[in-house]
Amino acid sequence: MSHESRSLVVAVSLLALLSTDSSAQLSPVPEGFGMGATVGYFTLNGSDFEGTQAGLGFEGYIREAMSSGFHVLYGVHYSVHKVDGVRNNLSVFSLFVDPRFAFSVGSPTPFIGARIAYVRQSISEDGTDYSTPGFAVGGLGGLLFQLSPRVAIEATVLFGAVSLSATRVNGTLAPGTDTSGSTLAVQAGAVFSFPR
Repeated sequence: MSHESRSLVVAVSLLALLSTDSSAQLSPVPEGFGMGATVGYFTLNGSDFEGTQAGLGFEGYIREAMSSGFHVLYGVHYSVHKVDGVRNNLSVFSLFVDPRFAFSVGSPTPFIGARIAYVRQSISEDGTDYSTPGFAVGGLGGLLFQLSPRVAIEATVLFGAVSLSATRVNGTLAPGTDTSGSTLAVQAGAVFSFPR
């Protein structure tokens, strides 16, 4: 084998090795722990939420990633919504768990998942406090854009059903005030990974 041929073989082998290492480093959901935060718009839809406008919201979470793209998010949500005819804003707080699966097809990486959440909405008006707890379940999908081995940008669309129990007015239960509807969210943010 000539010197030029040997050099070409070495160069191609080195390029393949670097390419393999780079793709491993840029795994969209590296096994281990991570944390992230997103901002976006969240809606509450249905006749029981008539007059409730889409609101800006924030979510923060920690992530545990297993092998084969499966990962689980444990997080908190907070959003603020204007309500027609009411001076103060409606606040929505929730604690959620998202099991997700990311497909290994390079970057951007598509993912799908589900959400189970405890939800509490509250508002105060003319010295009266209204608080309503409940639950939400739904599905989600999105894309991960890997920027470095440890940093990615996440874009997510979430949809689901919301069911709230009777409202408490200044701490007193008001029977017959159960509400239900649907929710839709579009959000984006950053994810930081700490691979094992």
